[in-house]
Amino acid sequence: MRPRFAVVLPQRSFAEMRDWAERAEAVGYDTVALEDHFFMRSPMETPEDPRLDCFTALAAVAMATRRVRLTQLVACNAFRHPALTAKIATTIDHVSGGRLELGLGAGWFREEYDALGLDYPPPKTRIAQLREALQIITRLWSEPVVDFAGEHYRLRGFYAEPKPVQKPRPPIMLGGSGPALLRVAAEHADIVNLIPPTGGRIGKLDLDDAMKFDLSEYRRRAAMLHEYTRAAGRDPKAIALSQFLFVTLGTDRASADAMLAGMAQMMGLDDLGAARHSPSVLVGDPVGCRDELAARAADPGVSYFFCRFGDLATMERFGEQVIAKL
Repeated sequence: MRPRFAVVLPQRSFAEMRDWAERAEAVGYDTVALEDHFFMRSPMETPEDPRLDCFTALAAVAMATRRVRLTQLVACNAFRHPALTAKIATTIDHVSGGRLELGLGAGWFREEYDALGLDYPPPKTRIAQLREALQIITRLWSEPVVDFAGEHYRLRGFYAEPKPVQKPRPPIMLGGSGPALLRVAAEHADIVNLIPPTGGRIGKLDLDDAMKFDLSEYRRRAAMLHEYTRAAGRDPKAIALSQFLFVTLGTDRASADAMLAGMAQMMGLDDLGAARHSPSVLVGDPVGCRDELAARAADPGVSYFFCRFGDLATMERFGEQVIAKL
């Protein structure tokens, strides 16, 4: 069975987002995904760049598609009460006919927290909040009335109808790679998007730290997740491993390398070798990309790739020349 592939949709306008989603479905992608930020500051993005709400937009995308699944990469737990997250997710599951995958994370971009007037607690607290949120969400999806008395959230006699379309519940994807996050994932996740460190401890993107997260480190974190999953009494095979990829697809290796150099410059990276070997970068011609994806599927066992492209034509070519021939 080939790995699954998701397209990370652009969020500049809904018309563009819808076009990408329709084309992604047409050329064989399995999922479309949206990031969850009010604004972002990185070498590739400015706070002024338009961003539509991921949940509202996915509900609309659901009406423009028939097959692709829909997810968030990943929603920030702090932005919504978990009862609201559960209700929104259930609504999209109904609108889409059972195609939602709920992506959640502990949150990391401090500038958004500060702009919203939210406290930015230490990682331990944010992970504890995420754990409680997952307990609440899964109970609201399965129980008629929920009482919950946690350290961070409380519910009293909370009704949550209807339940999701998917049974026993929609899949849950968690994003991150820290040991504490992986312990939560071992208990609750169906998919884990093992990503390089995003700077959650300091609250901003640290590219140098992220680039140190090579494939050997990805394998180490995957092994850590498997260990925690067995300790939680679950089969590690029950959790799919996923990767986020910046994709540069050339007609040959030379053109792909030239595209990689341009992307690295845009991201503020000086070390092309490190960029090329990062688990978050896929660079090559169609044959080279297929070979690399097959290798990653075999070891460390990645079965779900989230792909970000610079333009629509590259996304379509990747579907036709890479995914279709795996």
